[in-house]
Amino acid sequence: MGLIRGELIDIVEWNGGRPGVVAWRYHRPFDELKNGTKLIVREWQVALFVRGGQIIRECHAGTQTLQTANVPVKSRLLGFRYGFRSPDKAEVHFVSTRRFTGLRWGTRRPVALRDPDVGPVMVAAHGSFSFRVADPTSFLNQIVAGQPLVEAEQVAEAIRGPLLRRLTSTLAAWSATRPVLDALNDAALPDEVAAAVSRDLAEAGLEVFDIDIGGLTRPYVV
Repeated sequence: MGLIRGELIDIVEWNGGRPGVVAWRYHRPFDELKNGTKLIVREWQVALFVRGGQIIRECHAGTQTLQTANVPVKSRLLGFRYGFRSPDKAEVHFVSTRRFTGLRWGTRRPVALRDPDVGPVMVAAHGSFSFRVADPTSFLNQIVAGQPLVEAEQVAEAIRGPLLRRLTSTLAAWSATRPVLDALNDAALPDEVAAAVSRDLAEAGLEVFDIDIGGLTRPYVV
């Protein structure tokens, strides 16, 4: 029965799994997706069809038919030189395009800035941010990188470093002409930082937004 099931044409889909999963690879033993596999993609996801180690195409909402060299039964017989395994590898990665919200960030230690009025000061802060996958192909290449499952917290960890660097550099530039506390309380600061972080992470296919800056310590002189 296992052998018979292994020769059946697949119906590939992702229902979403547990909350917080950003990307998931469909499991097919030995990555031998059969020719004629039906791929079902939902509105909130993108599927990437990978064949021979290369991304063939992005698949958007709807039902599609995938073409591979794995013809049921025939490909197994032709693969006797490879232990009856097909050398034609094909797989599908699903990427969620939903917004992932409420991720936390924070300074591990106070950050040194220069206040134009009092000189060097230290400040700490924490808050939250949101992200989404804007470019699934870049995300698959740069972040997923072969992992069968990627969760929001893994992606958040890749965002926190650039976020803190951009927050620090933006504050340093803004506080050159006004007190640090005024710069921190500027309503435009979160959007400015989010836009800069999104530019930094564009090659990874990520967009960052809704940065909340809270838990501020009042700047104190070093």
